[in-house]
Amino acid sequence: MAGRNIRHKHSGLWERKAPATVREFQPNVQKRRLLSDGVMKQMKLCTKCLKRIRNYPGWKGYRIPAVATG
Repeated sequence: MAGRNIRHKHSGLWERKAPATVREFQPNVQKRRLLSDGVMKQMKLCTKCLKRIRNYPGWKGYRIPAVATG
């Protein structure tokens, strides 16, 4: 997905239109350890996938392990 940023320069009298730079939106990727078939695996997942695994435990065979507090 792409968008545009408008650069507003504070000098000059706006003789030219403010330049627009193209920017690209990157997915929010996190590195997490997941439990899959009884084996811990470290994976890179987008936050949308992490949310789906958290809300639907066992989705596609993945599970977020419980963190021991103490």
